[in-house]
Amino acid sequence: MWSKGNIVHGNYWHQVRDMVVWYSVGNLFEDNKGVGNRYSIHFMYSHSNRIKRNKFINNSVGVFLMYSEKTIMEENFIEGCTGVSGMCLGMKETSSNQIINNQFIYSSQGIHIDVAPFVPEQINTIQGNEIAFCGSGIFFHTNQIGNVITQNNFHNNLSNVTAQGKTANGNIWKKNYFDDYQGFDRDGDNIGDTPYELYSYVEHLWDFDKDIQFFYGSPLLVILDFLERLAPFSEPKFVLRDKSPVYIWEEKNLKD
Repeated sequence: MWSKGNIVHGNYWHQVRDMVVWYSVGNLFEDNKGVGNRYSIHFMYSHSNRIKRNKFINNSVGVFLMYSEKTIMEENFIEGCTGVSGMCLGMKETSSNQIINNQFIYSSQGIHIDVAPFVPEQINTIQGNEIAFCGSGIFFHTNQIGNVITQNNFHNNLSNVTAQGKTANGNIWKKNYFDDYQGFDRDGDNIGDTPYELYSYVEHLWDFDKDIQFFYGSPLLVILDFLERLAPFSEPKFVLRDKSPVYIWEEKNLKD
């Protein structure tokens, strides 16, 4: 707490409650490992920090940014944040962050966004991340605007994007890969010919009772989902539109 300009490098913390970084500015957290904790790193009122090449495994929360601005988070591997409150990255009332080239894997939520950016003009950039095998790839707690979400790889999630509010389309979605994209690429430029549009059909039931997720993949919900898409008996919720979705994911960043 109340510390600045430090380098925290090559450490291993495990089976502890929290690693907290509060009221601390301009620090570097690099090549550390956190396993089996509650919060591997919990930032609060801490600005201009850099989080690079860390591994956080089997924690309740990997990294949580609360009231903390201008964080650069890159090349981290976060896996196994399961449970009701599990998330690889949480962002609450925070702006001007760069979340770049991370892996968020096998967790309840890849990224949890709650009133972020706090200042709409001070955007958060979420770019080049792999978000996979999660309950929700990105979970929006409210109708949030002001995030630029580009060149990410969403695959094998229960839901690639979940919007607890009305929609997540107030953000900029560009050149992301979604494994449930159903369009074509006739001109071979690796960009889908039609936009990726995500609607919530049977998943809309989660808004009313989260326990229904237990039955995801069961024959009953498969049939309900098929019928909803074929001839909706309730209006699906529009979640997002990416006008230039990536058709085939390649292990390299796409050029703008």
